[in-house]
Amino acid sequence: MIILAIKNLDYYYKEEYVLRNFNFSVKRGEIYGLVGKARSGKTTIINLVLGLLGAPSDTIFISGVDYANRRKDIAYVTGNVVDIPYYQNFLTVWENFKFLDVKFRFGEERIIEVLKTIGLASVRNKKVRILRSEQQKRLSIGLALFHNPEFLVFDDLFRDLKNQPKTQLYKLLIKIQKSGKTILLTNRNLKDIENICSTVGLLDSGNVLIEGTPKRVKDYIKNETGLRFDLEKAPHVNVIRIRGNYACS
Repeated sequence: MIILAIKNLDYYYKEEYVLRNFNFSVKRGEIYGLVGKARSGKTTIINLVLGLLGAPSDTIFISGVDYANRRKDIAYVTGNVVDIPYYQNFLTVWENFKFLDVKFRFGEERIIEVLKTIGLASVRNKKVRILRSEQQKRLSIGLALFHNPEFLVFDDLFRDLKNQPKTQLYKLLIKIQKSGKTILLTNRNLKDIENICSTVGLLDSGNVLIEGTPKRVKDYIKNETGLRFDLEKAPHVNVIRIRGNYACS
């Protein structure tokens, strides 16, 4: 079953097309990695999906629903971590959740549950500004997860993290996926996300050049072009859809 479907979407900015007849989908329950360099169209796609930019009717569907005319409702059916941190640095971890709960009114039991899930129960009373970068990322994930959405969107989540913190976040994302969530990740390189994604799409200039498992995408580029997998050197090829029902490792 498809949780996100984008169909024949045209989007232009300053009279230039950013996306033209764009089609894209994410299966329910998978971790999908959308990989692309700067100006590839990743941010535009994420902003359209989350309703931060307006999309035409009948082009973007979340769980089969078109939210084009009620974009504010998207915040209730999705969770996200985008470029601007969602948390407040001057508050404690606990206070951040209490602040968010003014909107959702789930209570302290839900806060405790999420803190355990993201592994921050032991630092609940610490100011966010003194947390490690990886802990701040965990907090952002927890805040996105708080209202229990089915679909989570994480933009450039692994930026500025070293290998060990990345590994800890990998484990957390797989844990979240196994709880029944669907995750769309964007990243500038495949290496950061290849070990946790079911499917990867290589995006360039508003087009998905190739889509499949991380291994198949890398193998295709290596075998068909003789180039190393480098987005700065990736060739323009017709999209090759080699999707299957693959589980995360």
